[in-house]
Amino acid sequence: MRGNLRNWGIGFAFMLAMLSSCRTPVQASVAEKQAGVEQRAVLRNLLLEEFTAIHCSYCPSGHAIAQNMHRVLGERFQVIGVHTGSLAVPGGNEPDFRTEAGAAWYERQGSTGMPSGALNRHVFEGLSYNGYALGRGDWQEAARRSMNDTAVVNLYMEATLDTQTRLLSVYVEYFYPKQPDMEFNTLTLALTESYIPGTQSGSEGGAQYLHRHVLRDVLTPVFGDTLYNIASGQVLSKTYQYQIPEQYVNRAPVFANLEVIAFMSDMEGDILNSTACRVEYEGRYAAPHIYLSAPALARRYSRTTIPVYVENLGTDTLRSLSFSVEWGKQTYTPAIEGLAIPYAGEAQIEMPLGEYEFAKVTTYRITVKEANGKSVDCNVVSGYISEPYTVQTDKVKFELTTDEYGQDITYALYNRHGKVIEQGGPFENGEEQTYSFEWELQKDNVYSLEIKDAFMDGFIGGYKLLDAQGETVVWERSVGMYGDAVSFVYRENVANEPLAVSGGKPQMILSYNPVPDSRPDNEIRFDGFCSGALQLSVFDVQGREVFAAGIRTNTCGKGGKYVMDTKRFVAGFYFVRLTDGERMVVQKMLIL
Repeated sequence: MRGNLRNWGIGFAFMLAMLSSCRTPVQASVAEKQAGVEQRAVLRNLLLEEFTAIHCSYCPSGHAIAQNMHRVLGERFQVIGVHTGSLAVPGGNEPDFRTEAGAAWYERQGSTGMPSGALNRHVFEGLSYNGYALGRGDWQEAARRSMNDTAVVNLYMEATLDTQTRLLSVYVEYFYPKQPDMEFNTLTLALTESYIPGTQSGSEGGAQYLHRHVLRDVLTPVFGDTLYNIASGQVLSKTYQYQIPEQYVNRAPVFANLEVIAFMSDMEGDILNSTACRVEYEGRYAAPHIYLSAPALARRYSRTTIPVYVENLGTDTLRSLSFSVEWGKQTYTPAIEGLAIPYAGEAQIEMPLGEYEFAKVTTYRITVKEANGKSVDCNVVSGYISEPYTVQTDKVKFELTTDEYGQDITYALYNRHGKVIEQGGPFENGEEQTYSFEWELQKDNVYSLEIKDAFMDGFIGGYKLLDAQGETVVWERSVGMYGDAVSFVYRENVANEPLAVSGGKPQMILSYNPVPDSRPDNEIRFDGFCSGALQLSVFDVQGREVFAAGIRTNTCGKGGKYVMDTKRFVAGFYFVRLTDGERMVVQKMLIL
């Protein structure tokens, strides 16, 4: 079946090439200008075709995974966002990102649902299904398996635009370090656009979600321009020209945000290598625009600096920032100098706040006031944190359970001002292992335990924090893509902390089986509460309350349960809070 699809694709591509009037390829030749392509063996780049749509509730989580893959792999990782299928059909004035090429690529993959993807159009044993399709949860594992492969062919590309005629010229060089055993290869050029505001279901941005790497068109036949000249040891080149239209369906393109992706495939369709370059032209300019995110800001956070990702969407290099931060009842205006973030560049910064007061729940709202001393467009990041856990013994035990990629995992214990008290990792790769550490605590000091995963794919195993009596303070059964941070303080006597109820300390246990196809109900079991009326709330990662319910209990401190329908929730992390007005428990919940 796969071979038939590939043969159909080549025939279909040939037919489209005959019909095309805006693509003008120039025949391959030995490069006449000074070569920019590497003329030695190098590692292969990775290309993700992300099949997505604007009415796909799970697609924002796919976008986040792709963004993290870029953070880890840098320029070795390219993305093409392919909008297709029924969920990509716009309504009203919503953007229409569909393309004929995207529909053909999706059909070849097998029309597998949204979001899905293909990494180098390769079949990965145990991961791929229905051909080379991958679920979003397997993209990073597929990248691990491919990231050390040597490239069969090296690519280099330049793209220049005449803004008066709207004529785009793309120059591509390719070089084979060794002679491949192939009759021909195919070269595909795709034009993408980023930072397009528009509708996206399942996102916090509403109708102003920023779409990235959106496929606009292809400059070659859909499944590539066939190249028979694949001799090793020579720098070969091709030039393509393409007329950029006034609009793509119902949106005019922004020249500054255009990028060209080039990829070379073998006779079976597997992608041998890829590269990307932005479209250059005289006077290239994009207005100042900052995109903020704070995914590493955990719910039990206490440090005096706040981790924030800053992405520069304007063409001017970002050198300074001043923020506006509403943190609980206080407003702060921290400033950062000495930055050097270029267009489309991203940096994680530590935004200073100082010693703010703790509360059971502290809401926050973060945005940028000025960039380089001038006002700037910026989104708002909002959410909440909870006060640190209280430990009533002068020692704690930390148990960390790693997965097979222990070398990605590290931890550090900080004081409130960011001084490292103890740190560990990376750990050994292989089977799941549990490591134990014990720490002595100073009275009234606030500690921050932070766990990181360098590959940003998270791990099952998680961690426990126990006091000297063996009582569990925190137990997380998994760690997400952005790691985790939990704060705690040692105090011998805690005012107004009623522990003498028959159920012991208030606690909550989520009992569920996160299977994407069945999406079962979650049973929430609890004890240690004394009020006859409990309030259950569920918050998303942006701090918005997405579910609330009142629970009646008849006895003080006795266990109870509540069954919550999780089918209404979009896949991702949530925080479940249970309180009786005096005591509160917050626990993370993952729904796939």
